[in-house]
Amino acid sequence: MEKTKSSRRRILRLVITIAVIGFVLLWFSDFLPQRVAEVVASGYMSKQEDGNEYDLIGVDYSNAHDCYMVYFEDESGARQRNIGIYWRYFPFNVYFDSDYPG
Repeated sequence: MEKTKSSRRRILRLVITIAVIGFVLLWFSDFLPQRVAEVVASGYMSKQEDGNEYDLIGVDYSNAHDCYMVYFEDESGARQRNIGIYWRYFPFNVYFDSDYPG
């Protein structure tokens, strides 16, 4: 019985360690922060009066602005809107909107 308990603990530690290492690798490879910036910007756009008229184009990290830039385009393709999401590894703050540059 003791042997089974210790082997379960060992397996649980191994699974937790692999999960944490995988999460850290995904986070610092910019995969997860890009997805978070995309979700934050989409949530921000859905709360704007004309936000539902725009479609997501893409997400890029801008070294010049030190933030993620999320690009949206309206349904007709005539107008583009850019949203800046601040901090590279913790992208939860909308700090720039091209429609409201002030």
